[in-house]
Amino acid sequence: MSRDVKVREYQDSVDEWIRKVGVRYFSELTNLAQLVEEVGEVARIMSRTYGDQSFKDSESGRDLGDELARGNGGPAGPAGLHRRRPN
Repeated sequence: MSRDVKVREYQDSVDEWIRKVGVRYFSELTNLAQLVEEVGEVARIMSRTYGDQSFKDSESGRDLGDELARGNGGPAGPAGLHRRRPN
């Protein structure tokens, strides 16, 4: 898509893709729950890396950058969070 595309045009393009591929829109509650879960995972790493808490032995090697990158394609990532469109 060109740089002159408006936000609405991107939204319409994503909506068309969702409808063609068959991925359904999730409810607001589901979107919120997924978002809170992902933010919680990032917060956990931040509090252990930069805050007063420490990692458990089983959590060693967890990296903030890796977590942020992993979240990008997960259920709560941009491809997974879909706002409900009016019919």
